[in-house]
Amino acid sequence: MIREKELQAVEEIHKASMKILSEIGIKFGLDEVNEIFKKHGFRQENGRTFFTEEQVMHALDTATKEFTMYGRDEQYSININTEEVNYTPGYGSPMITNADGTVRDAVFDDFLKMANLFHMEKSFNVNGGIIVQPSDIAAEISIPAMVYATIK
Repeated sequence: MIREKELQAVEEIHKASMKILSEIGIKFGLDEVNEIFKKHGFRQENGRTFFTEEQVMHALDTATKEFTMYGRDEQYSININTEEVNYTPGYGSPMITNADGTVRDAVFDDFLKMANLFHMEKSFNVNGGIIVQPSDIAAEISIPAMVYATIK
């Protein structure tokens, strides 16, 4: 019963996605990208690229179905495929809720603490990314700082 509801939900998401891609389209920021799509028969209007379901499904059929993400240490390499789930931390929360219920801006120290928690928790296969968006360091250096901290 649950499996049937999950499949119905996935089908609804698919239909909504196809509607967005075919009716609203995507505006890419580079003329070079638009030319590539145009060359391959994708409809272009007002700087937007529109996709038919057939085009999307063809692209999915030709996409790689499995690859290995290599860790610095071989024991941390993981197989990415269409059958297994690999858990990763959440993405980019700008706020932190404290134990007492108060809410505040995330800072770099929060990123460091959460990166360590995710690293230690064995159910997460991938560590890193923008776990929180620190407000106490400049935006132009925050991503390199987080990547460096995760590697270290």
